[in-house]
Amino acid sequence: MIGLGKFFLQKYFLVQYANSTIAHCDVVFDTDASGLKITLFQYPTCPFCCKVRAFLDYHGISYDVVEVNPVLRQQIKWSEYRKVPIVLIKVKDGYQQLNDSSMIISALGSYIKDNSYTDLMELVSYYPTIEYRDDEGNRKMDIMNKYFLMFKKDLGSDEKENEVLSERKWRKWADSVLVHTLSPNVYRTMDESLESFNWFSDVSSTSKYHI
Repeated sequence: MIGLGKFFLQKYFLVQYANSTIAHCDVVFDTDASGLKITLFQYPTCPFCCKVRAFLDYHGISYDVVEVNPVLRQQIKWSEYRKVPIVLIKVKDGYQQLNDSSMIISALGSYIKDNSYTDLMELVSYYPTIEYRDDEGNRKMDIMNKYFLMFKKDLGSDEKENEVLSERKWRKWADSVLVHTLSPNVYRTMDESLESFNWFSDVSSTSKYHI
């Protein structure tokens, strides 16, 4: 009962805060046929947030953007999950929260590619969060199946199945390799480090949205 009470209390605050949140900007695609009302909580220079924006832009899905203060993070104070990106999607009884860029892309990709889904919450249940301890005994959390698209129906051909497998491979590579090569390449020298710091500071304070 305590766990159930905590769940409903969190859901109450999520709905209340989401209803009072003012987006910094909205990205609108006139051809958007997803039917989704999406709010993206992000840092403008976060590579994982850029991944989600690139996915939404590529598929022409409209969304609102809330810029999160990277120090105070007041804009996500309602969430136990304290990283970005976070996506909120309007559903019948409130809002569905999606965490982790890879899970967000997989869940939304499944939803728009398989039109047999009518309940977003059912789809999200296929990406459960688990807790474990690593080899050093540190407590860790992860999301199962976060690189997998979930289809109720057959893809129809080996070619389409190979496309899904190839996409999964390169998405894993982006997280495990590409993202980790960015910092060494923008902080190679003291001058480049200062230049990068000033650019990040300028982008975060003066711009609303970046493509």
